[in-house]
Amino acid sequence: MIQAEYTQKLLRPWLGQALLDCTGLCDQAAQMLEDFDVMHGNYAVLADELKRLIYRTVAHVTKDSMTVLRDGGKWARIRMEDFAVMADALLYLRFRTLVHSAWNCSRIREYALSSDSLSAIRALYVDFAEFQTEEEKAMLAYTARTCHPAYRYRSWLKDEDAVQ
Repeated sequence: MIQAEYTQKLLRPWLGQALLDCTGLCDQAAQMLEDFDVMHGNYAVLADELKRLIYRTVAHVTKDSMTVLRDGGKWARIRMEDFAVMADALLYLRFRTLVHSAWNCSRIREYALSSDSLSAIRALYVDFAEFQTEEEKAMLAYTARTCHPAYRYRSWLKDEDAVQ
């Protein structure tokens, strides 16, 4: 089960506790992830729905200024590309709950190849590692390192995983 506390943990550094406390965003995102039909659903559509949910919530609460008070006491303006990054981070909550099967791995791989989802790469690298060859794992690590900022993969992709 995907709980709102997990979505809150992911969104809090971006949006701050103050914004999350005055909205139902975390509950709505968790429910959207939980309700996703793994058998027939489209991960790209889910990512877009999450992005729109976050955008609408932030726009409404900030009266379209897109400026939020982060927990450190600093104001920050949320950029359009930040919404896609937040939605992608939330997708990982769904990926990690999937049964480890070749079919689920294939669906995630298909999504990873058709999008710029670091969460799909992470799921393949971490959660579905048993379905990857060493060469595939090396390519996943390389792709994460060359296509995404380090803060997004630092917690799960270690230096020893670097391609030689």
